[in-house]
Amino acid sequence: MIQIANINFTIITYLIFKIAIITGSRNFEPVKSVMVNFLLLKHVEACSFAFHSLLGPVRTIKCLENEALSCESSTVLEWLKNSSPGTSLDILYSSCLDHKRYAGTHVTSFIILAGLFAREARYLCQEKGYDVVAVVDEFRKCSKVCAELLKEYKKLDTSSMDHSQLCRLLMHKTENGSLNQPGAFVGADLARQVSECFLMHGGKHNGAKNGDWQLGAVVVKTFQSCREQTQCRVFDGAVVPIHQENQSLARLALKGATYGNFILVEGDINFSSIKSSFSKAKAFMPLTLSMGESRNFANELSNFKRQLKEPSDFEDSVARHLQFHNVAVVMASGTIPFAIRHLCAQSYGILLLQNVALKDVETLSRVFSCPVLSDVLMLLPTAATTNDSLNNYVSHDSAQIEIIEDGWNIYGIISESAKSVDSMFVGIKVKDGPIKSCENLRLNQRPVTVMISSRTISLTAEIEKHFWSNLYRQRNAYKVGYIIPGKARTESYLAKTIIDSDAAKTNILRACFADALKYYASIINRNADLLGETSCDNDIYDDVIGKSSALARAVGLVEMMLRLI
Repeated sequence: MIQIANINFTIITYLIFKIAIITGSRNFEPVKSVMVNFLLLKHVEACSFAFHSLLGPVRTIKCLENEALSCESSTVLEWLKNSSPGTSLDILYSSCLDHKRYAGTHVTSFIILAGLFAREARYLCQEKGYDVVAVVDEFRKCSKVCAELLKEYKKLDTSSMDHSQLCRLLMHKTENGSLNQPGAFVGADLARQVSECFLMHGGKHNGAKNGDWQLGAVVVKTFQSCREQTQCRVFDGAVVPIHQENQSLARLALKGATYGNFILVEGDINFSSIKSSFSKAKAFMPLTLSMGESRNFANELSNFKRQLKEPSDFEDSVARHLQFHNVAVVMASGTIPFAIRHLCAQSYGILLLQNVALKDVETLSRVFSCPVLSDVLMLLPTAATTNDSLNNYVSHDSAQIEIIEDGWNIYGIISESAKSVDSMFVGIKVKDGPIKSCENLRLNQRPVTVMISSRTISLTAEIEKHFWSNLYRQRNAYKVGYIIPGKARTESYLAKTIIDSDAAKTNILRACFADALKYYASIINRNADLLGETSCDNDIYDDVIGKSSALARAVGLVEMMLRLI
């Protein structure tokens, strides 16, 4: 009887995905890979995995080969073994993270699962020499935990709770051990368990073929999503290896941002030169966080910074201030193309691209057909902003742009003539350098802010004060958020606190970034009608997809069929 049910499930799944592909989605991997994942998860009835699994690249697990590993197994597991390079757990991660549906809020109550999947897939295969069967067993175990978590949270009345209450509730439920499961990463100390869960060992060649290097090159910090910072517990983070040929794990990390987490991907990785300049990548060795409370975060980051060739104080300022929902910040030139594609397929967010290599700009212009992203800040290094090179990639629409020059050679905000929030521009002129400006990328009627900055721009305190004061007036007039100049620093522009005299020496994007993003979040709220809802507090996710993508029809069909099954 079970075998017959399995066959029926397989046939129906195949038909569903075949129809879904025909309906126009461009994000599907081969049906075979999708079916494998569904077969592994079909027993988890509580997880509405179909909806989210269709939104991103769906890949299967590949056990990375080394001398100690044997990957023989059944036909299904051979599919896993021979699938795309890298340990992609996207579908499993998304399966159990529909916290909006089950908890009614932006609290990521199932972040544990991502760590379990990632840790077990790599650790058990490579470090312990387990074969694929053992790894799949771990996935099944985690799926059971997911089901238990969902059952618990579906019992809760969260309608009257604010974000901070839900944060406390989440920590209380898990720290009391009520959801403790043998072998699962939940229990008395959730923060410590999550940290252990996310720990992934990178930074060395793993013996795989075809240049599939495991680098602990991307540092991902995942934060509890709370509107109010009070009583919010900061989750530990993860070190996610980037594969030269398959960045699925980085996509997996970015996916969390669309579920209410703040995710920071830090690194400046040139994928084309990973092999030849591995010593450079060592500046971004894995960061292992052992703490679970925000008060320890600065110390941990300080320890990490000492490992870097060029220590930065950017991380701790972000960690202190950015704990609110629906913000995705991505920093790493190598991660830009697929990061944007993935966020486009998921939800709205604020995307920061720092030190974008010029070669990536062309890619950006192609993938900026995203109807969902709300704001994009793009910062280019000085080397990329000469007139000739810039004009190769960015054209100018003078009818849409009115560059405002002030006495400090800093070019201002878009003209009001643009008439809509989907046409925001910023250009910054490097002192004594050529004028820079940007094309309206438009993002299919979504608002976009583009900034060209210089890593070498030197602003004195007086210049900086003038800049922020002038910008504040323009921000009110044109409803444009903060624009952060290179090498500038201010603790809080709105509070008009004293700006450091050594602004030119400090790292880009200090604490003012928090206020900037808060303002952008308010813009999203004010323009929520563009997203089809009245407030960011509502679950706009389904509605946005429903209004903007042909994929929605396929998603709806799959969900309907799964209910029948």
